Amino acid sequence: MSQDQFEKADRAIVRAADAIESAVTKLLAATRPLEQVARDSVIERLVDRLMARNPQAMDYLNMKSGTATVALANALMDWRDEWVAR
Repeated sequence: MSQDQFEKADRAIVRAADAIESAVTKLLAATRPLEQVARDSVIERLVDRLMARNPQAMDYLNMKSGTATVALANALMDWRDEWVAR
């Protein structure tokens, strides 16, 4: 892969991360006035929904061997497996 392709991929990643950050910020701003809804609950439901809609993402993460990827996959699997405790 050429340097140009890595740079294009990096720019796409930055745009995606910015869009996710913006969406989460807007979500929290929209739910902040709801006195009976805790921010933790909003984030938990968001993560649960994303994992339910993208189960193949966990399979993909489990196939990767990088330290950060393994840590992320383990954290998400713990989150998924301990939903009863939340």
